[in-house]
Amino acid sequence: LMSVSEEDDGPFISDTDFLNFLEQKFIVKNQVIEAQQLLFGNHVDLALNQKFSTGAYDEAMTHFNQSLEKNDKFSKIYSERVKATTAKSKIDSEFLPPRLLRLSQKLTLTEKETQGLYFILLYYCGCQFPPVSKAYAERGMGRNLRLFADFTETDFFLFLSPTRAHISQGLIEFVEDELTPDFSQIVLKMPQEVMKSLCGGQLSADEFLKIDKTALAEIISEEKSFSFSHLTQTISNAEKKKEKSQVKQADLDVHALLKELEMEEKGEGGEDEDEGEGEEVVIGEDDDDDNDEKDEDDADGIDNGSDIIMKSNKKEKEKEK
Repeated sequence: LMSVSEEDDGPFISDTDFLNFLEQKFIVKNQVIEAQQLLFGNHVDLALNQKFSTGAYDEAMTHFNQSLEKNDKFSKIYSERVKATTAKSKIDSEFLPPRLLRLSQKLTLTEKETQGLYFILLYYCGCQFPPVSKAYAERGMGRNLRLFADFTETDFFLFLSPTRAHISQGLIEFVEDELTPDFSQIVLKMPQEVMKSLCGGQLSADEFLKIDKTALAEIISEEKSFSFSHLTQTISNAEKKKEKSQVKQADLDVHALLKELEMEEKGEGGEDEDEGEGEEVVIGEDDDDDNDEKDEDDADGIDNGSDIIMKSNKKEKEKEK
């Protein structure tokens, strides 16, 4: 913390440089929050119990004032370095501020909302922050977001409004859970490709497609190292590969359908033969003892034969169809 606070007020030269500073800044902010809550607790104990020693309260007050002083110092350094970064980008066309800074400007976020955006990214990508603290964990993500961004109730709900670009474009997402006891326990997340790009990573074609037509895609396309032609070619190859896969699958589906129809035709052919054999026995029945009955049987046989022929013709038509 001392080494960071003693740095000059020069610009942030890279995404890594910027994120390292933000992580230290939020560590100091956490010290203020913890000291403030400890001070409040001791103040309540002192008010309720007049015999309570003021030593703990005085110690908590000293710790709070020291933390507050460090936090003010870091806030001042942050503001100066952001100004220096912006100034450098105006006089040096080759220099671009860190992506996280440019994204907050592209989204036209307020200073508090910018801190909220920083908090959500560090929540998932930070190393020394978030702190390993029971109090921090018990507060929940929603309450911590308000504390670290200094959000009022109105600021909080305005930042999370579905109509805001960072929400509607999917840069920040809600993790809905019906079992969440209260709104302070909500979970916000960033897609992996968003976090990767904001940390300075290079996106693959598939990853870039997921953030296409967003403010983040716009700031990445501004960079000199961004090769749109190469990305377009990669995307085109991916699409061609996908089309070939779809055509191959379609061929397999047609082959399977033809095979199924062939099996059905074979099954119908077997049924026809069985029906024919059964009807031939009926046609061939005679009664030598009674000529009248024989004539009747012959007539029945002729009728049955006609039925068989009609059925056979119907089957043939079905097969042709």
